[in-house]
Amino acid sequence: MRRFRDRHLQRDFPAAATEPWGVEIQGPSTFLKYQYDLNPSVVVDKLHAQARNLGRTLPQQLAVLRNAVPSFVDAICQDLGTGAAT
Repeated sequence: MRRFRDRHLQRDFPAAATEPWGVEIQGPSTFLKYQYDLNPSVVVDKLHAQARNLGRTLPQQLAVLRNAVPSFVDAICQDLGTGAAT
């Protein structure tokens, strides 16, 4: 599924349209992992807030997010020492 999303982004934003601006096309997991690397505490706070707003625990929210951004969820789980979200 990730490959489909990346191809979809590349189709919508061809290199000719992004290169002049220095924009790199990233899939959703890559983008979120980059944001997490930049400021882990902000991302984790936002994940907690998202889970709370949806009436879920953080592990429940991560399990839902795993469908769309699995490598991002893996990185979060590994860093928080929570094991894999299921």
